[in-house]
Amino acid sequence: MDANFNVASATTVDSVAQQAVADMFEYRSWTDDQKMHGDSVKRALSDAILILIQHVPPSADRTSAIRKIREASWAANCAISHGGIY
Repeated sequence: MDANFNVASATTVDSVAQQAVADMFEYRSWTDDQKMHGDSVKRALSDAILILIQHVPPSADRTSAIRKIREASWAANCAISHGGIY
């Protein structure tokens, strides 16, 4: 994987782009260090959702806030898995 490749600004589908995209979806088992970081993120984001449930009335806005926290969790997991290259 070419760490200098920027998928967001790519304009052609060449072998480097194909490899980068394939790499994004490749499963990676976490090291113990990554598990520790992932657990910390999971606890913090879980706490944030619980606070929303406690203090924000049920509404479309609360649903949106919870969904965005879940999306943040997915993005954080990807960053941990890929070492921040995307």
